Amino acid sequence: MSSSVGKDLKQSVGDQLRGVRYLVRMLGSDAQRPNLAPPALPEALPQFDRLLGKTFRAVDSVMSAVETTVRPSAGAFRGFLPLEDYAAHQSGALQEDIYKGLKAIAAIARSNQLILKGRVADIQADVVRRCTMSARTEERCAELLVALVRCNPLVDVREDAGMPLVLKQYVALALLFGLANKGRLPEEEASSLVEDALLLASTRLETIEGHLKVEKPREPLAATFAVLLGHLA
Repeated sequence: MSSSVGKDLKQSVGDQLRGVRYLVRMLGSDAQRPNLAPPALPEALPQFDRLLGKTFRAVDSVMSAVETTVRPSAGAFRGFLPLEDYAAHQSGALQEDIYKGLKAIAAIARSNQLILKGRVADIQADVVRRCTMSARTEERCAELLVALVRCNPLVDVREDAGMPLVLKQYVALALLFGLANKGRLPEEEASSLVEDALLLASTRLETIEGHLKVEKPREPLAATFAVLLGHLA
C-alpha cells in the first residue's frame, strides 16, 4: 500500500471514529439529543430519556480516556507559520495547524462541531496551490476562506447552527492565517487572538457572504480582509 493511500485511509477511518464520538456526545447532551431525532420515549417516562443521556455521557467519557491514551494531544493551537516555512516541515504540518485552529475556534465559539480532517487535507492542498501565486497577506486570507467554504470541514446538527455561525469561524481562521508572519505565539496570546478574530469576523459577515456569492470573489474579499487585519494586527 502506498503512503498516500495509507494516509487517506487513516484520515477516512479517523473521520468516521470522530463521527461516532460526535454522535455519542450529542446523544449524551440533554440539550442536543432532541435535535437528532423526534422523541422516541413517551412523555410520561422522561426518566428513561435522562437515563439514556447518562449512558451516552458515560460512553463519551470512556472514549475520551481511550483517545487520550492511544493518541496523546499534539498541543494547543499557537497560530500559523509563514506559508513558505511549511515547505521545510512534513507535508501535513499546515493541515495539522488548520485542524488545531478549527478546534480552538469551535471551543471558544461553543459550537460543539465535528471537524472532518479528511476535508482539511483538501483545504491544505488548495491553499498551497493557490497562495503560492500571491505574496499579499490579504489575498492568502481570501484563498483560505474560499477553500474552507468549498470543502466545509465543520459539521453541526443543531438547528440554529446555520451558515452565518460556520462562516464566522472560517473568517476567523483566515484572519489568524494572515498573522502568520508573527510565527508561533504563547498559548495565552493565541487564545486571545482567536476571540478577537471571532469578534472581528462578526462585523463583516454580511459583506463577506455577499462577496462569496459572486463568481470571482477574491479581490473584494482581499480588500475586506485587509481592513480586518489592520484591526487585528
